[in-house]
Amino acid sequence: MDDFTRHINEMNDCLQTFHKNNRILSDNWKDDQADRFTQSVLSNMTNASQGFIQGMENDKNGIGAMIKQMEDMEKELKHLESKWPSP
Repeated sequence: MDDFTRHINEMNDCLQTFHKNNRILSDNWKDDQADRFTQSVLSNMTNASQGFIQGMENDKNGIGAMIKQMEDMEKELKHLESKWPSP
């Protein structure tokens, strides 16, 4: 799961850098075309990327919960097995 978390963090870092660089470029251009591009393209790309990253985080959390549940089941089975009569 550490690799999964690391990749999610890298995606977040890249998205923040992408957003920062585009804001710098937009501030330097300061024209209607830059504003339209930001609103029509960059905002949609940012929103889609954020949605993707959020989905990855949700998947990671879900996988973590399943792993925890399986570990708990394994412990319970070992506990039950220890109570079984010997053959």
